[in-house]
Amino acid sequence: MKIYFDRNVFGDIKTLVETSASPEVLQTLKAAIDRGSIEILLSPTVIEETFPTIALSKRNLNKEFQLIFDLVLKGRIIKTPQVLLAEAVQSYALGHKLPDMLTKIHRKVVRALKEGRDSEKIAEKFITLARNDKENFSSVFANVRRFGEAYNVDAPMNFQELWKKSSLERAGSLAASFNLYESCKKLGFEGLLEAKAVKLHTLYCLSWIYSKWFGEQGVPGKIGTGDFGDLLHSVQATAADVFVTNEKRLPLWLKRVPVDGFDVINLNELIDRIT
Repeated sequence: MKIYFDRNVFGDIKTLVETSASPEVLQTLKAAIDRGSIEILLSPTVIEETFPTIALSKRNLNKEFQLIFDLVLKGRIIKTPQVLLAEAVQSYALGHKLPDMLTKIHRKVVRALKEGRDSEKIAEKFITLARNDKENFSSVFANVRRFGEAYNVDAPMNFQELWKKSSLERAGSLAASFNLYESCKKLGFEGLLEAKAVKLHTLYCLSWIYSKWFGEQGVPGKIGTGDFGDLLHSVQATAADVFVTNEKRLPLWLKRVPVDGFDVINLNELIDRIT
């Protein structure tokens, strides 16, 4: 079973171990990894979001990376969200097999992160990757916000109504962003929407619209601090069977419509499953 942790889960595990609140959590995870029950996948976003812990101390940063690399699949990392979405759309449009969603991570990079060598140089690389992703996805949020404003005139009764009215349009918009709108339209946006990365991306975007305009109180359409990161994690979770997050909204948002072979749970639920 392939597992994806967002950054906060790694932080929660470290806290549980260091405070002796629940040190057996780490032991349970390692035992499941050793017997081949689970593989925990790493993403560029997790690495990028870990670097701010250097504000506490360089030693703390090293300990964070030591924990992460002790748990994750060795030598492999999930591709960036933009690449995952591009490959999903291209594979559907061109009738190609979906490429491997993982790529190599060099041993020298792993060793340097664990030992704290050249961390500034490596940090710059991953922060640049993250900045590029956020720039790419800023247009997504701008597009989604305009979409929400249009629907705000005639608010849907529930999320399912919004999904029924809008999911194919959102999938088409994603295809257009990769210049493959006409190819995907000929094949049908219904099929494109079944691509896991596309479906999770669409689920997050429409849940964001529904939450910001119709489901939660607050400023309509305002982008929250963690919205970019949550979108990136949601897309990168495509590579896994189970997305583990202690965020309360993500399980609700990403389970509003079934995604075949995919679940979203919290850390306690994962430990119960693998114990």
